[in-house]
Amino acid sequence: MRWFGAFALLAASYNPSDWNFYRWANANYTTQLTLTVLLGLLLSVAFLIYIAATLRSLGTLGMLLVGAVLAALIWVLID
Repeated sequence: MRWFGAFALLAASYNPSDWNFYRWANANYTTQLTLTVLLGLLLSVAFLIYIAATLRSLGTLGMLLVGAVLAALIWVLID
């Protein structure tokens, strides 16, 4: 269930199709500004909840390991 929630959050915020918040907000922010701001804030809150849960579950050592893996990935991509 947690994986589905994370996928739904990611797919709702941005994906290659036209069905995502980013493209909808860019196309409609002039006519539906209040709705765009509300949905943007709701997505931001959802992301913060997932980030807080990730930080709480991984802990300091886990975050260091994730940071090391990301640094190594960037190093490989640059090199």
